[in-house]
Amino acid sequence: MYQKIWLYGNPDAPSIDSTRTVAFPPLTGMPSAGAVFSFRPTFATNVLEDPTTNPDPTVNPDTWRNANVEVIDLLGRKILSTITTADGHLPPGVVSPSPVIIRNVSTNRTRLVMAQ
Repeated sequence: MYQKIWLYGNPDAPSIDSTRTVAFPPLTGMPSAGAVFSFRPTFATNVLEDPTTNPDPTVNPDTWRNANVEVIDLLGRKILSTITTADGHLPPGVVSPSPVIIRNVSTNRTRLVMAQ
């Protein structure tokens, strides 16, 4: 498990569980009509993975340098195909700033990144 965000407790003022466990406490009822829950990234990252903190030690950071990638929005729609830069970033301005999924066409590996 890499990350978990789970709402629980009072549906009108829910608590957030982000601990790396497989426990999923429930909401105690239904949210009020029209309730909207909004989640925003707390930090941005680039495509390169730091080998000292990489959760998958089999991934070579070179995998993302000058790579053919597909950029996919969070609804699963392919936005475009492009090539990452020599340092592993998405080229500037290819998509508006937002979280996107990139898929390395050669390795089929995916990463969730914040487009800058």
